[in-house]
Amino acid sequence: MRPIDSEGRSYLDFLAGIGVCSLGHGHAVLQDALKGQVERLLHVSNYFYVEHRGQAAALISKLANNDMEGARALADAIAADDEHAVIDAASSAEGEQAWQTFFANSGAEANEGAMKLARLYAKRRGNGGNTIVCLRGSFHGRTLETVAATIQERLQEDFRPLPQGFVACSPNNVEELRSIFEELGNEICAVMLEPIQGESGVHPLSAEFVRVAADLVHQAGGLLIADVD
Repeated sequence: MRPIDSEGRSYLDFLAGIGVCSLGHGHAVLQDALKGQVERLLHVSNYFYVEHRGQAAALISKLANNDMEGARALADAIAADDEHAVIDAASSAEGEQAWQTFFANSGAEANEGAMKLARLYAKRRGNGGNTIVCLRGSFHGRTLETVAATIQERLQEDFRPLPQGFVACSPNNVEELRSIFEELGNEICAVMLEPIQGESGVHPLSAEFVRVAADLVHQAGGLLIADVD
């Protein structure tokens, strides 16, 4: 289904609602799924286990491990509503990492959760640092914390003072990134980046830059945060 504006003009939607409408508008399968869920249960918060959430988390874990065959088997079992097959397919293979999933309401909430996790990890198991390296031209959300992580002057100037603990690096500048780590070292708990920056234009990160960022932050005892929304 194409979205139509107030003047009756029809559009092809390539924005997908900035990621939230990736299945399109008005698709019959999506409508049926949403209608069926609303008829059963709308929302009970994260204080309670919600049906199918565990299945979705298991599927994400399979995909995070690049286990396409396992993901397909799990998806087929879910579609067939075969509880025993779902349990079998959702189980982690020997040596396979079981990824945990935090379900959020927005990209900003997800990013804040990731930043909190990085600082918590550094405090409990890592280097004790709390500084997050972010890239110029990035966009991570509209809350004060995520605006502080968004290294764009035009988006920050009206909201100062902003939360502290963020340092800027230019995308794909490996030498600048290395110098930041040489200066701050164990003060850094995370590097936060978008593999492809989109809000400031289309700016892909090089494989070398991402690899160096991952190596440096892991050596420092921190985490790499990938914002892919």
